[in-house]
Amino acid sequence: MLVLGLVDGRILYDSMWNLTHPINATYENFYNFLNCLHISPCFGWMNSDEATRNLTTEKAMELNAVYVKLIATNTF
Repeated sequence: MLVLGLVDGRILYDSMWNLTHPINATYENFYNFLNCLHISPCFGWMNSDEATRNLTTEKAMELNAVYVKLIATNTF
């Protein structure tokens, strides 16, 4: 079994927010629109609100800690 943890997805927003999406809008505007409609596939990390991105990363790191505990206490 291979278990991969979650990465810091803030890198996505930091590297893409001002690039142009194929629909000819910035990624920031495009994902803000999707977030407004509640249909974004990546609400937590592709969000112009830095606090939301930070909370999403915090939760991801908590989940990674759970993976470590599960692997340390179980045999697969």
